[in-house]
Amino acid sequence: MTEQEIITEQRNSGNQKVFLQRVGTFYHAYDAGAFALARLTGYKVKRRKRRSGELLVAGFPATSLPKVRERAAAAGVHISHIVQGDDSVFLLSGADATPDNSLITPENNLLSSYDKNSLLSELLEIRRELLGINLGELSPQEVVLGVRNLQIKCLAHIKI
Repeated sequence: MTEQEIITEQRNSGNQKVFLQRVGTFYHAYDAGAFALARLTGYKVKRRKRRSGELLVAGFPATSLPKVRERAAAAGVHISHIVQGDDSVFLLSGADATPDNSLITPENNLLSSYDKNSLLSELLEIRRELLGINLGELSPQEVVLGVRNLQIKCLAHIKI
């Protein structure tokens, strides 16, 4: 199943059925399923950009599947194979898939409005300055001041 097919199937069920799909060494849940999985595992929901738009995803390492099954059972959520013997897609029944923005990881926009070419140029300049420090010719205090000035230059472009 594709991500979009999973989301469509979930929505058609009124989010009563949510799916886990194996992607490499992880299991992912999408859209409302991401909220259900986040509630079971404690992991955060992440926003992912796709050609079709933004996608909500939560996931866990495939090696954690037994632990997730235990948590699901304790929460009254049933996890079953879609195709017996095939561990690529599971169905979660009885999970709370209600959207909750507090479960979504905030996006990291530290450099979102900064021109990346200018930043690269500035970082290369900082690198040149750092490599140009001759520790043998400077006092410890001068070294500390030089490093502090480089830190200030680096932090000047980070928005927190």
